[in-house]
Amino acid sequence: MQYRLNFVLQLIQSGVRLVTAVIAIQIVFGYTSNLDGWGRSEPLAVLGVHILWWA
Repeated sequence: MQYRLNFVLQLIQSGVRLVTAVIAIQIVFGYTSNLDGWGRSEPLAVLGVHILWWA
């Protein structure tokens, strides 16, 4: 039972981290459409690579 709870808590933590990162990117690009040549999709791609790298 302990391993199931640990799995569920880690799943929730990962979801919260992902949602928080996406919201932060959306907030930044809510104020500007271009950030030093980067559009909205490039930081999301970097976030995706970061998540896959540490998975």
